[in-house]
Amino acid sequence: MEQVLLFVLLGLGGGALIAGIALGVVVTYRGSGIINLATGAVAMVAGYSFWSLKSDFFGFTLGTAPAIVITLLVSALVGVLMEVLVFRPLRTAAPLAKLLASLGILLTLQAAMLLGFGTGAKQIPNIFPTDNVRVADVSIPVNRFWMTPPELEHLREGRFDPYPYPHTFGDFNALLEPWQKPWYANPPFHEITRHVRRALEVGGPGVLVMPIGPANALILEAGLGMEYLGKVSWVDPDTGKRGGSCHTVMVVFP
Repeated sequence: MEQVLLFVLLGLGGGALIAGIALGVVVTYRGSGIINLATGAVAMVAGYSFWSLKSDFFGFTLGTAPAIVITLLVSALVGVLMEVLVFRPLRTAAPLAKLLASLGILLTLQAAMLLGFGTGAKQIPNIFPTDNVRVADVSIPVNRFWMTPPELEHLREGRFDPYPYPHTFGDFNALLEPWQKPWYANPPFHEITRHVRRALEVGGPGVLVMPIGPANALILEAGLGMEYLGKVSWVDPDTGKRGGSCHTVMVVFP
């Protein structure tokens, strides 16, 4: 029951994002009769806008609040341009024509982001609190990096670690760094799926230690086994104290 509650809480963020996009599709259809397939693309533009304002992409970095305000303005501007340049001229057209127009907007925005920002993964600087959070006696993995506890340190010894110590989340993105073999990975909790895919791409020999979660399905699909390590209490790299506690598995990449 504890793990069910944990994954319910962890899914609130992603679920809220998906629900918001779905609500945008429904509201647009009820208001204009258009099934706007580009709704998710507008969210993508907002994500790139926020990242670029927080990561010195334009030669300057803004605070979180100004970056959010400008991102909202950019999203509103994209919506206005979609209405004025595409949907309004098609207001008397057949529903299928409007649907295809929204698909064209989606592909155009996607291509524009790829041309402007490239295909590499983008990591937004940490903007959330890094204190440990407990809800109903369940420890919630927060948006940060946790150090491997002493009882698991033998798994790391003699192996390349893409997150070397001392390290706090936000210094760099290990997904963009080359991994030397043999490797050991203890990924940030909020990016486990991306690190599993990176580990599958790099291949073994290597050891991946991670909490039980949806990313385990990728391991099973790859035909790899998992060893249950029990409920592990990770170590805060800033204070050296025990923090995020969760049921953990080890995956050996041969």
